[in-house]
Amino acid sequence: MPKIIDHDQRRLEIVLATEKLIVSGGFEAATMREIAAAAGYANGALKRYFEGKDQILMATSKYVSEQLIERLEKAVNGLQGLDAVSEIFETAMPNKPENIAVARVLFTFSDRAIGNETLRAAFREDLLPWRRLTEHHLRIAIQNGEIASTARPEVVAGELLTLIVGMHFMIQLHPTEENIQGQVEHLRRRINDLRIDVPMVVRYN
Repeated sequence: MPKIIDHDQRRLEIVLATEKLIVSGGFEAATMREIAAAAGYANGALKRYFEGKDQILMATSKYVSEQLIERLEKAVNGLQGLDAVSEIFETAMPNKPENIAVARVLFTFSDRAIGNETLRAAFREDLLPWRRLTEHHLRIAIQNGEIASTARPEVVAGELLTLIVGMHFMIQLHPTEENIQGQVEHLRRRINDLRIDVPMVVRYN
């Protein structure tokens, strides 16, 4: 009887091996040979599951993004409006080791994607649920009178996402506790500043 091969499981094993290599050693550590070895396959066997390294990186980026989005959605369960927005970004803050690992994978993929529109489109698509979740709760915050009615959810969501991506990038370069806490507090203040019922003396201290 022929052996039944679970292709999805083997693709996941390759993705997990790639993630681990990137987190520990960056892009240079994730060679096809090292990925195959870490996943327990011969080098040439990877071609049965992925066309090449770009496709492996794409799958790895998608996997870690989906894991992150799942954590964000669970974190806001039972919350809405600005409380949900705050929790979304608290969950993704760079003061958590799992988020630093995710950022390392995503930055590796984004660097590879800069000159490739197919990869760029995949990267944007991976993070789109995060933007949509943030925009959704910003709209609720406007309806509830928590933030100014003139605020544009798509603009505010874009700003917050840009801030947290920039924070993660800076922390990858300078991962000191002081820098991490400084970046975290900066984003917390920015979200708090959105509240229209917070006195100015509190908002800007």
